Amino acid sequence: MDPVSRRRFLQRSGAALAGAFLAACGVRQSSGTSVGTSPGSSTTAGGGGIPAEIRIGVYAGDQAMVQRNIWVPAIEEQFGTTVLFDDSTTTAKSLATLEAEADDPQHTILMLENPGARRAALDGYLQPFDLSQMPNLSSSAPPWALYEDDHALAFALNYMGPLTNAELGLPEISSYQDLLHPEFEGKVVIPSMSLIAGVYLLILGGLSEMGEAIPAGAESFDAEGAVEAGWGYLEKLKPQLHSIDTQVLPAFQLLGAGEIGVYAPSYSRYIAPYRSEGTDMRVAFPSEGTFLAYNTLTIVKGGPAMDQASAMADLILGEDFQVGNAEAAAVGPVNTDVTLSEELQENYVPAAGDLPENAFPQGILNWEFIAENHADWIDRFDAEIAL
Repeated sequence: MDPVSRRRFLQRSGAALAGAFLAACGVRQSSGTSVGTSPGSSTTAGGGGIPAEIRIGVYAGDQAMVQRNIWVPAIEEQFGTTVLFDDSTTTAKSLATLEAEADDPQHTILMLENPGARRAALDGYLQPFDLSQMPNLSSSAPPWALYEDDHALAFALNYMGPLTNAELGLPEISSYQDLLHPEFEGKVVIPSMSLIAGVYLLILGGLSEMGEAIPAGAESFDAEGAVEAGWGYLEKLKPQLHSIDTQVLPAFQLLGAGEIGVYAPSYSRYIAPYRSEGTDMRVAFPSEGTFLAYNTLTIVKGGPAMDQASAMADLILGEDFQVGNAEAAAVGPVNTDVTLSEELQENYVPAAGDLPENAFPQGILNWEFIAENHADWIDRFDAEIAL
């Protein structure tokens, strides 16, 4: 399918069309609750002891549509099973699901973000991926796509940088220090420390205070030295703030309407709809560095078809899904063989095979250090920075 026709297909896949497609494929949807026969107790279908039904928990939105239309049918065809599809999960819900199902796992694959994946792996809820079942991973993905000691698989990418509305005529952002200029007073929204984007701001703002940057080509980065300087940066940033965001999407509405000039930092995918409507929203790439945020799959330890789950997950790294996901949801491919269209590149969709020099996988950070201190950082942020 050529890129244009695939895009039109995905854009037309509204509720009615998706329902017809799912019915034709024999896929039954659920809304985060158990329906039908429990996968753990169903009879097997196909070979290798694969149950007749398996359950996968994914995020809601455009990506879920692509997963239903491309990934799920591929699993069903290759493995001879029916996929029960929970498309309303979040990292918090996935962690709660793992805990609730600890004695009798009902899910095969769940989506988790770091540090949620780290917590779940340390708590013993996740099964490592089996690389011998993953030809797409071994041939077409960068080494950092599999992380947390092989317990987490990145399948889609976002830039995590300052997002701007260029129509306001504010200065370009070449460093996080630029946000301290008088022109930005009252025009900046930052994420709460309860959001992982708040952690990125703490680190990158601290680097800007120190006059430093993540070294080009870095495969690991100890952010501990930047954190204390980051608190000083956040204190200086307070007069510039319009508000502090805790929910992500409302801030984009303010940015699109021109009520603010910068949301720093956040996910690049959210500006694509505004750009398609003609609003000149952009991603800045400050000299300190820009992180790549992952969408991540994990395998539930002890879940149905656990031994085949790595091969199921590998299908999501195939070029058909990776291109479809980029076109429908403006998230970047992890598959390095995928070349994005000029339109997608102009909409700031990252591609693992063609990244800016100062864009770094989130996995280079010391997440153990972050996990140990995040709760204290939230308390300090609420006490010292929150408006």
